[in-house]
Amino acid sequence: SPVRGHAASQAGGSPSKRWAVPVEALDNPLARQRPPAFVGGVGAYARGSDMEPGGVQDTHRRFAKGPMASSMDAPITKSQIVFNETETGELGGVVQRLRSSLARRGLKGWKLLGERFLQHDHRRNGSVMRLDWQRLHRSLGLGLSPEEQEIVFKGFSVTRRDGAMDYRECMRSLRGPLNERRATLVHRLFDALSEQGPGVSTEKLKASFDAKNAPLCLVGTKDAASERQEFFEAAD
Repeated sequence: SPVRGHAASQAGGSPSKRWAVPVEALDNPLARQRPPAFVGGVGAYARGSDMEPGGVQDTHRRFAKGPMASSMDAPITKSQIVFNETETGELGGVVQRLRSSLARRGLKGWKLLGERFLQHDHRRNGSVMRLDWQRLHRSLGLGLSPEEQEIVFKGFSVTRRDGAMDYRECMRSLRGPLNERRATLVHRLFDALSEQGPGVSTEKLKASFDAKNAPLCLVGTKDAASERQEFFEAAD
């Protein structure tokens, strides 16, 4: 009724308007006190060049009108990283394990590995493909995991354009470097057996071999007869 509506307007209007919060009471972000202006010194987002006296101003090259000096040292890029170091890193660890596995087999293990590489070198260019490397590994039971086999293959195929593995480089890496003392002994032995000639004959090499002083015979893990037979097969 008109009387009831008039009473409601006197009491403060509609219920929604009666409970509405005044605009002045709201938290107005523009009414907050602003932080003091930055007047100088090193800010929280200052670059290294800004912190040093005489540093080069770091301006975006896109908006520069002329050549600019670098504001910081250039970052390390992929081209600056040295990969495939022989005795370090991931490849070096796998090569060392493979070398230990071959060393436990003696000369026969090295001989078989070389023969299998030659057998799978279908193009006769010192390389094998990935599937041939996997077959070779499986037939010899070299004990590497699939991931380690892939590390070896990629490590010795990175320098080739055909994507094949350079097994000659792999064999050189497996052989490892000789220390100065052993290198001197090897040269002296070669000079003595060759008598200053171009090489050593197979017969002379076998006649000069003393199986009893072979490392595995000295520690008692192999008898002299089997060691002699293995050496003769490798020499032939």
